[in-house]
Amino acid sequence: MAYRMIVLDLDGTLTNSQKVITERTKKALFEAQERGVKVVLASGRPTYGVV
Repeated sequence: MAYRMIVLDLDGTLTNSQKVITERTKKALFEAQERGVKVVLASGRPTYGVV
């Protein structure tokens, strides 16, 4: 099965306990994008709290 989209929650999923995206995670997401997979952020926070 080929994935076309990955939707990730920020807190505790995309970020670690220090609220940081690790280099390993960044690399995996960039590799997914290079393969044509859309990476989408999801959060219960308001937009200004995400960016």
